[in-house]
Formats: sequence, structure tokens, C-alpha cells
Amino acid sequence: MTTFLQLTCVKAKRFICSLTLLFLILPMAQADSLQQSRQIINQTHKQLKQTQQKINKLNDNTNTMVDDYKTTLRETETYKTYNRQLADIVKSQKNELLSIKKQIEDIAMTSQQIMPLMDRMIQMLEQFIAQDLPFLEKERSQRIASLYSGMKRADLSVAEKYRKVLEAYQIEIEYGKTLETYKAKLKDKKVNYLKVGRSAFFYQTLDKKTSAVWNKQKKLWQLIDDGDVEHSINVAIKMAGKQQSPELLIVLAEKAEAMQ
Repeated sequence: MTTFLQLTCVKAKRFICSLTLLFLILPMAQADSLQQSRQIINQTHKQLKQTQQKINKLNDNTNTMVDDYKTTLRETETYKTYNRQLADIVKSQKNELLSIKKQIEDIAMTSQQIMPLMDRMIQMLEQFIAQDLPFLEKERSQRIASLYSGMKRADLSVAEKYRKVLEAYQIEIEYGKTLETYKAKLKDKKVNYLKVGRSAFFYQTLDKKTSAVWNKQKKLWQLIDDGDVEHSINVAIKMAGKQQSPELLIVLAEKAEAMQ
């Protein structure tokens, strides 16, 4: 009986020990399982993050490609528009060249009539200058001589000769609109000349003691003995460099007309 009880006690102790060990091992196993689960979750989050970064990068690349594509489309359209405009310009230039060629041919055909016409134009300009106020005589005379010389040059086209003649006429037209002063010799003395368009032409010696106005009817210099007019001429000479046409010069022109 005693032996039976002893065996029963031993079995009970073993059962209790096994049960205790089970309770000790189970939390440890659960802890390991929880740690593994956390690692799996962390690893999954890391992979998801990396995947999202790749997706974002691909999205950025896609947006960049779309923007580049749109830019390329706009540039292509711009080039198409430019090419159309360029084609129109080239076409226009071709037409212009054909027109110029036709004009040159026409000029060549009528050069026999144009050359005498230009000669007459130069002669008329020369006569006009001779009858005009005697300002810038050397410069204007040289221009006429250059026109006559150019008419004899074989290296100048008819069109270029005609252009030079028209240019000379334009220069003479501008003289009538400008106020000019310059220094030059009058016989044995140096004077200041003053031109008010084509209305009046004066000179005044550098010492300001002598002033004169060109008499257009008599074709000679007429001395001025009016102190106010001489002073006005002096002031006008100073102002002429600024290319102004003040009221003072209008008064001078009127007084010059009254002296004729």
C-alpha cells in the first residue's frame, strides 16, 4: 500500500512538473512567434515603402515624359508654322526677283530714253543751283560734277545712275528745310555764313563788325547797318548748331525780304 502511494506521488509530481514546464515554454514560444510576426510586418512595410518609392519615381518619370512630349508637340507645331511662313517668304522673294528681272529688262530696253532724261535732270539741277542762294557753293558744284562723271562710267548701272540723280535732288530739297551755319572764306576774309532754309542767307565777320544779307534780285551781298539785325544774326548763328528754327529766325527772314 505504501509503495502504491509512493508511485502515485511520483506520477503526480511528474505531471505537475510537466504542466509547469508547459506553462513556462508556451509564453516563450508565443514570444518568438510575436517577434517573427513583427519582423514580417516590418519587412513588409519596408518592401511596401520601397515599392511606393519606385511607383513615385515611375510616376515622376512618366510626368516628365508627358511634359517632354507636349513640349515636342508645341515645338513641332511652331516649326510647321515657321516653315509655312518661310515658304511664303521664299515664294514672295521669287516673285520679287522675277519682277526685278523684268524691270531690269525693261530698263535695258529703254536706256536710250532714260540716259538723255537723266542728262536733262542734271542740267536742270545745275541751273537751279546757279540761280539759288550761293550757300555751300563748292560742295554743291562738286556734286553736280560727280553726277556728270558718273554718267560716263560703264561700271555703274542705269538704275544706280538714276538713284544718284534722285539723291542729289533730295539733298537740294532738304536744304530748303534746314537751318545751317558754317565758316568759309569770302574773298580775303573768313566769315560765318547763316542759311535760313531758302528764305535768307547772311554772313557775319568773325569779329562781328560786318554783317550782310544776300540780295536775291541783285545777286550780290548787301551790307546791314542795323545793330539789332546784326545782333540777331549773331544769336542765330549760335542757335543754328542746334537745328532749331526759333521766332527770331522768322523775323530775320522777314527783314531780309524787306531789304531786297
